Amino acid sequence: MAERVPRPILLLGACTLASSAGASLMWPLVTLYVHNQLHQSLAAAGLVLMLQSLAGVVGQMAGGLLYDRIGGKLPLVAAMAACAGICALLAETSAWWPYIALMTLFGLANGIAQAPTNALVAAIWPGGGRSGFNVLYVANNIGVALGAAAGGVLAERSFALTFGGAAAGYAIYTVVVALALRPPAHRPAMAVDGGGRLLRGAGPRTLALLGVGLILANAAYAQWQSAVAVYLTTNGFSTAAYSVLWTLNGGLVVAFQPAATRIARRLKRLEQQLVLATAFYALGFAALFFGHWYVAFVVGMAAMTAGEVFERPASPALMAAIAPPGQAGAYQGLVGTFLSGGRMVGPLVGGLVYDAAGPTALWAAAIAACAIAAGSYSRLVGRETAASPPAAMTGDGPA
Repeated sequence: MAERVPRPILLLGACTLASSAGASLMWPLVTLYVHNQLHQSLAAAGLVLMLQSLAGVVGQMAGGLLYDRIGGKLPLVAAMAACAGICALLAETSAWWPYIALMTLFGLANGIAQAPTNALVAAIWPGGGRSGFNVLYVANNIGVALGAAAGGVLAERSFALTFGGAAAGYAIYTVVVALALRPPAHRPAMAVDGGGRLLRGAGPRTLALLGVGLILANAAYAQWQSAVAVYLTTNGFSTAAYSVLWTLNGGLVVAFQPAATRIARRLKRLEQQLVLATAFYALGFAALFFGHWYVAFVVGMAAMTAGEVFERPASPALMAAIAPPGQAGAYQGLVGTFLSGGRMVGPLVGGLVYDAAGPTALWAAAIAACAIAAGSYSRLVGRETAASPPAAMTGDGPA
């Protein structure tokens, strides 16, 4: 019988659901807001997303280092409060340069929260493998389904409503975590290892291979949040039809869980799950070659969702497994940096390719990026990560 999920993990999951429901009113529509409301180009929309992700990269590492020094609760509460305030300000402005500045600050604050969250999951449930991360991932996607279902409808009335909803979601997260979360006692990194060399656990080859794979795979995935939105609307489909895809995404995350759990247990190693994820990503882009039919977007989103069901819990779980004592936060910051790095370069490069060569060339380039990522992950299997603790490397924690 599987181990019961600890209550603090469930609390973080509930808070994640609230914040993601609010945020998903806003983020799937960023490209459309910049393009249709602020009257900027697709490349300009990609620039906004790139700056947000660049700030997120800085935030990820800063949040990880803060966790190692002072613990996770204080950075998490402060970052979520900042996100709430920034979203409230976004609801009050429609000017281009203030919008860029606020979205960049939002990326920084949101990034600071990510590494402490993942490190807290590993600290609260050290034997859970990918299961603790999967709770947050599923909660996040239920929130995405709820928020995306309303986002397109609200945006048709006013984009200010979407920003206001995001602010409310982050505010709920802030208050509940501040008042109710009781994390385990934290030992600062200086007390654990004397403040030793940063990222001294895994070899550079392991980190490089994992980084290449995550950056390329997420640069490809980011097209669904940028170029695909424009491609869908130029094919005659509505903004609401695009929001429906993200509602489908959140629902399928939950529906795919039983099958994903069985497959993860058979694959055993987290690296193999990452290889499988990129195969699904490539299939999702292959479907877009038939984008004159809406069903192609539905099939593509289903494939992309299957891929993220394996990738999103596996990547932080793998980092938790190879992190040495006292550097859990730094390693989670690094994996977050890889993810944010892909989301940073993806929209800008994708926008340039789309504008210069059209959507067909972009989908082909995305499939090629997925193939390279799969090759990078496959070289991890059975090598340096083989020394990782067995319980953390299994599919779904102890049984």
